Amino acid sequence: MFQIGANAFALPNGTVVMTDQLVDLSGNDRELMGVMVHEAAHVTSRHVLASVYQGLGLTLLTVAVTGDVVSASTFAAAVPATILSKGYSRAAERESDALAGRFLMTAYGTTKPLRDLLARMESGSPRTDENSVGETGRLENLLATHPGTSDRIRHLKEIESRGHGQTP
Repeated sequence: MFQIGANAFALPNGTVVMTDQLVDLSGNDRELMGVMVHEAAHVTSRHVLASVYQGLGLTLLTVAVTGDVVSASTFAAAVPATILSKGYSRAAERESDALAGRFLMTAYGTTKPLRDLLARMESGSPRTDENSVGETGRLENLLATHPGTSDRIRHLKEIESRGHGQTP
């Protein structure tokens, strides 16, 4: 059976999906709110559509070069899987983290709820917090579509250190 584990993602129409595993892993509503705002930021910044358009552009380029029209007809079926498997660019993730961080600062005066949930998502353990996350390796960072968890936590701490309402 296919499982995506503790995760959340946004669809182009604005629907945000959180898995039951993510809800179970969360410690409180503030953590889930951080994820919800992060995903909503992908929608409002049109990251999801940009990802779809990039995939469409590559498909059309492939058809133009190879003449393989059958591949183009399977593009629509591949879009949801592409969004889930490839995720968003690192810049899009950083931008969405920044928006979520600013929201958390305004609402709660800290970015800690999202930092802790990110750490738990990486470890899969409900006992993990932001201090349990190790640095990501250089090769792993080069190949990843998302910034490493330690980098994301550091970015959220920077937002918090700048204080309430500051632009990242």
